[in-house]
Amino acid sequence: MLYLAVSRCGVKNISNDVEHCVSLGVEERVRGLVSNLIKLSKQRVNIERPSQLLITSDVGRQISLMNRKAKEELDKVQAKEAEKLRKVNKVSVLVQI
Repeated sequence: MLYLAVSRCGVKNISNDVEHCVSLGVEERVRGLVSNLIKLSKQRVNIERPSQLLITSDVGRQISLMNRKAKEELDKVQAKEAEKLRKVNKVSVLVQI
């Protein structure tokens, strides 16, 4: 096959070194292509996996979790507001003194 490609270019003879060099180049190229294909197939498999969400029919538990998260969020907001009020009160007390 190499001889066919070389003969089209008008080269009459090729040495063993040329064959060896072309062989190594082709081997490296195929190795790179296979490596890329493996990476792409792993990405495809990761995309096709089902999501990591826990699906449950326990509606009561889901509602409890949602309520707990909402309460935690509300507590955080209230804590921030209380801290702001403490700072304002502290400054106003200092100003009055």
